Amino acid sequence: MVPKKELILKCREILYKKELEEQDKEFLKSLLKNHPTYNLKVGVGIKDFFIKKTLYGTMGFNIIRIDNSTTDFSFMECISPKNNIRKIKCACRTAIRPAIIKTKTDNNKIIHHENISFDKIVEEWLVRHKILNLELNKHRDNNQEIYFISQETNSSFIAFHNDCATLIEITPEEHKLKHRSKYENKTNLIQ
Repeated sequence: MVPKKELILKCREILYKKELEEQDKEFLKSLLKNHPTYNLKVGVGIKDFFIKKTLYGTMGFNIIRIDNSTTDFSFMECISPKNNIRKIKCACRTAIRPAIIKTKTDNNKIIHHENISFDKIVEEWLVRHKILNLELNKHRDNNQEIYFISQETNSSFIAFHNDCATLIEITPEEHKLKHRSKYENKTNLIQ
């Protein structure tokens, strides 16, 4: 069995090629068998694969089916399918997307949660709001977005996030340094 880290590196390597080679396509067919909605993704069968930008601006894998219909698929879902808490975090990210878009002014920068991490905000919100309806949308073909069915739940998270979060725009390099120093601080506390 190939370690997850190696599979991720292989997928990223393939994503940034200009053209998919036959061996890449065979690898993708094999990888796709681990997707939680494999039958929905494959449909009538796989004719080919291609790469294009996703909703989030990153490169993503797509399938051309035998009937010429197309769909996307996440290689991360094939390697490490989302558990329920990861799906809830995705729905929370969807809820705050307008705030992220409003904050972002430079396409070369990313938005960072400065004073408290996004994950910590979600964890705190879940602890404080146990009675909320956390039902999520059902997976549909060509739909990358996960969101809360209940508008009340969505609004509750947005309000809680806005009360807790300080969003800042930083370069990817600054973001790596901030997260590296947080990791090193945790490591130092453990020792």
